[in-house]
Amino acid sequence: MKEKRSTISYSFEESPDGGRVRIKTEDRDALKAVHEFLRFQIEDHHTEDKTD
Repeated sequence: MKEKRSTISYSFEESPDGGRVRIKTEDRDALKAVHEFLRFQIEDHHTEDKTD
Protein backbone atom coordinates (compact mmCIF):
# COMPACT_ATOMS: atom_id res chain seq x y z
CA MET A 1 0.00 0.00 0.00
CA LYS A 2 2.86 2.34 0.78
CA GLU A 3 4.30 2.00 -2.73
CA LYS A 4 0.85 2.56 -4.28
CA ARG A 5 -0.36 5.32 -1.96
CA SER A 6 -0.78 7.79 -4.82
CA THR A 7 -3.34 5.44 -6.44
CA ILE A 8 -5.40 4.87 -3.28
CA SER A 9 -8.00 7.31 -1.93
CA TYR A 10 -9.73 7.33 1.44
CA SER A 11 -12.99 8.93 2.48
CA PHE A 12 -15.01 8.93 5.68
CA GLU A 13 -18.77 8.45 5.74
CA GLU A 14 -20.84 8.89 8.88
CA SER A 15 -23.35 6.16 9.69
CA PRO A 16 -25.85 5.55 12.49
CA ASP A 17 -23.30 3.20 14.11
CA GLY A 18 -20.42 5.69 13.92
CA GLY A 19 -18.78 5.72 10.53
CA ARG A 20 -16.93 3.90 7.81
CA VAL A 21 -13.81 4.52 5.82
CA ARG A 22 -14.00 3.87 2.07
CA ILE A 23 -10.76 2.84 0.43
CA LYS A 24 -10.82 3.19 -3.37
CA THR A 25 -8.37 2.39 -6.12
CA GLU A 26 -8.41 1.38 -9.76
CA ASP A 27 -4.91 -0.12 -9.54
CA ARG A 28 -5.01 -3.93 -9.36
CA ASP A 29 -1.81 -4.23 -7.33
CA ALA A 30 -3.00 -1.59 -4.89
CA LEU A 31 -6.35 -3.36 -4.54
CA LYS A 32 -4.57 -6.63 -3.79
CA ALA A 33 -2.46 -4.87 -1.15
CA VAL A 34 -5.56 -3.31 0.45
CA HIS A 35 -7.28 -6.70 0.62
CA GLU A 36 -4.19 -8.28 2.18
CA PHE A 37 -4.01 -5.47 4.74
CA LEU A 38 -7.69 -5.83 5.66
CA ARG A 39 -7.41 -9.63 5.99
CA PHE A 40 -4.44 -9.16 8.30
CA GLN A 41 -6.36 -6.65 10.42
CA ILE A 42 -9.36 -8.99 10.67
CA GLU A 43 -7.19 -11.89 11.79
CA ASP A 44 -4.93 -9.85 14.06
CA HIS A 45 -7.84 -8.16 15.86
CA HIS A 46 -10.05 -11.29 15.91
CA THR A 47 -13.05 -9.40 14.54
CA GLU A 48 -14.68 -12.57 13.18
CA ASP A 49 -15.45 -10.74 9.91
CA LYS A 50 -15.35 -12.84 6.75
CA THR A 51 -12.08 -12.72 4.83
CA ASP A 52 -13.32 -13.96 1.45
